[in-house]
Amino acid sequence: MVGLAQSLLDLDAALTYVKGHDNLNHLPVMLFGHSWGGYAVASVLNYGHPVTAVASVAGYNSPMEILFEQAKDIMGPFAHVTYPFMWLYQNMLFGKTALAKAVDGINKTAVPVMIIHGDADNVISYTGAATIAHRNEITNPNVVYKTCSKEGHNGHSNLFFSEATMRYRAEKNQEYKELDERYGGDIPDNIKAAYYEGIDRFRSSELDSEFMDEINEFFERALETYD
Repeated sequence: MVGLAQSLLDLDAALTYVKGHDNLNHLPVMLFGHSWGGYAVASVLNYGHPVTAVASVAGYNSPMEILFEQAKDIMGPFAHVTYPFMWLYQNMLFGKTALAKAVDGINKTAVPVMIIHGDADNVISYTGAATIAHRNEITNPNVVYKTCSKEGHNGHSNLFFSEATMRYRAEKNQEYKELDERYGGDIPDNIKAAYYEGIDRFRSSELDSEFMDEINEFFERALETYD
């Protein structure tokens, strides 16, 4: 994973590959990303790739912002003392990419962008490091915002899951908690393996069709103007 700017570098490499292949580069490119991906799909607009539309879900505005935000959660005010060292280390790892901002990429183009965030996100704060927290800095006229505030669907990783999936996940989490308590925090490997084997992968990842349809409709509207 390397660090918080790596997703941007990886996406840039993928889009550079697409641009260099004649069987791909005539197709419209629409980007969807969540969290690290939510940052990447917006900030990659800094690089001038031909992109038709972007949906950024629960993304942060810049690697340094989210790094500092999480440092404050762990260390409190002492995080301010460590900031120069974090900045230096990120720049050693990524150079100027460490400073790339989603907002700057969004403002460099007129690409339609949908920015989505949950107001109870406890990983990337809705009013902190989140891209949506910088909406007053965004000048691209083709940006739309979606704030998710429905209980159980307004966190970091539960935005796009169905109600049935959220109930199923709660049940399986409770089962695991009971196993953990039964074995004093040291669940035997065979018991743990049986638990995971018993998880229905479809039921645990079913999407909220209404949420995803809204994003799909946004993409379809962008396609109507694709040349």
